[in-house]
Amino acid sequence: MVIKFAFLLMNRIYFNDAYYLTDAVLNGTKTMKRVLVPEFVFSFKNVVYENNDLIIYYTNGQIKNVAQSAISPYKVGEQVFVIQPYKDLYGDEILYPNTASWKREIRKVSGWDNRAHAETKYMKHKIEILNVHIEKLQDISSEDCIKEGIIDLHTYVDRYAYIEDDKYVRFDSPIIAFSKFIDLISRNIKWKLNPYVFVYEFKLIC
Repeated sequence: MVIKFAFLLMNRIYFNDAYYLTDAVLNGTKTMKRVLVPEFVFSFKNVVYENNDLIIYYTNGQIKNVAQSAISPYKVGEQVFVIQPYKDLYGDEILYPNTASWKREIRKVSGWDNRAHAETKYMKHKIEILNVHIEKLQDISSEDCIKEGIIDLHTYVDRYAYIEDDKYVRFDSPIIAFSKFIDLISRNIKWKLNPYVFVYEFKLIC
């Protein structure tokens, strides 16, 4: 219980660095993230999709809105730390947090280049969750594709793109671009399966 409580106090979120999504969050061009609704939700007998949410109807008359419940990793109004490796945060700085010894040793710790081991207390950037709802993956709008990080190049041909290996991969539709992109950046969300996903809209606050 102590571990769970500490986690909730310092919640974390990751964006795919291989496709420059952390950069997109920090420059304000990515303001939305989709997360797979866990499979166990559908083990309940009375689960209905209503009003951009999955509603669980219990036999005792109670109901649960999944998007607003503890099943959702993030809640409206929550401030969440954007997790980055230390090298991206402190690589160009003369002084590091904590002590001089920490400064000398920082390049040796796993959090220097592996963000999974980076401590939340050393992060510099946070987002605030503005809205949460649930939808099918393929119901994404063209506008939301841009909020998810698809780039509008404002050209006449193959206007929409994502970045891979420092190059634009271009398409003539934001939906097609996103359908290819989500399969690349996510291990458990696949376009053709069209799963239910949490849709988080957020803003960068620092």
